Amino acid sequence: MSGHFEWFDARPGGGYRLILSYDDPGIAGKSEAHTDIADVRFVAIDTPRQVIEEADFVSDDPRLSATMTITWSVAAESTGSRVTVTVSEVPEGISKSDHDTALASTLANLADYLAAR
Repeated sequence: MSGHFEWFDARPGGGYRLILSYDDPGIAGKSEAHTDIADVRFVAIDTPRQVIEEADFVSDDPRLSATMTITWSVAAESTGSRVTVTVSEVPEGISKSDHDTALASTLANLADYLAAR
């Protein structure tokens, strides 16, 4: 997948629109033919410890209509920091394995980004 932000406002009450496009044309998107669009709100930002978001997929499919709550937590450790992501109310139209794969990929990308800095 590749993605971009249509807009981004990093403050409590702000949010962003994330547009993700599948590189494999055989994979159907949730919002458009090969695209997922998520509208996300920042519920709380407790820098540098925690960010709580609410996310909605733009979709006509009622199985994707639930609002997910995503909590990013950062805790200091002796070797660096531990980032934990907790998600609740995942829409029933998203399989657990797909969701787990997406979260693992997101955390791996974050680790790679930070390691390169």
